[in-house]
Amino acid sequence: MLVLLVILAITIVLFVWWGFPPDVVALMSLLVLYLTGKLDMSETLSGFSIQ
Repeated sequence: MLVLLVILAITIVLFVWWGFPPDVVALMSLLVLYLTGKLDMSETLSGFSIQ
């Protein structure tokens, strides 16, 4: 749970800071959530489907 909150906090800070484009921040946080095991592959890629 702590890892998830840290990732969320860093994501929010990066969105507010405008140091990176928002799409890069979103993809980075998605990748980190997958690499830490909080999301599996089907959950990670489900946002890119048409359904």
